[in-house]
Amino acid sequence: MLILLLDDDDFTLIPMKTYLSPLGFEVMTGKTPEAGQRLIDRYSFDCVVADQGMGDLTDSRRDRFTVAQMVEFCRAYSPETRIIIASGQDFMAPEIRRAGANLFLMKPVNLDVLTFELKKGRLTKEESENPEFRFYPNHPESGDHF
Repeated sequence: MLILLLDDDDFTLIPMKTYLSPLGFEVMTGKTPEAGQRLIDRYSFDCVVADQGMGDLTDSRRDRFTVAQMVEFCRAYSPETRIIIASGQDFMAPEIRRAGANLFLMKPVNLDVLTFELKKGRLTKEESENPEFRFYPNHPESGDHF
């Protein structure tokens, strides 16, 4: 199963890749929404896990490719790709949700929940045509976190 992890913070990106790779996931990484778009254009990912922030919520540059645009591109290019957004904030930006994200995980990410969601793989045709959105709040007492 091919997974794309996108986060501008190495303290999140590297441990998540290190955790997921031995579980049998093939993991590719990127640090910007632009990098994600380029990788999505080249590879067929089963799941994309992206940090909500990556600079675009506070960056005033209007020409920057945002996480919402990357989600929209992924949804158009590969409707069956499961898109998971992670954030230290307790809300998902509305434009990211409208773009087609399937799941929101609060940071620190509960690795049990993340692994469970990744093992589901690609969306079925029915799931991609009738998207369901889920929100998992952070429960520090349950499982390992990154």
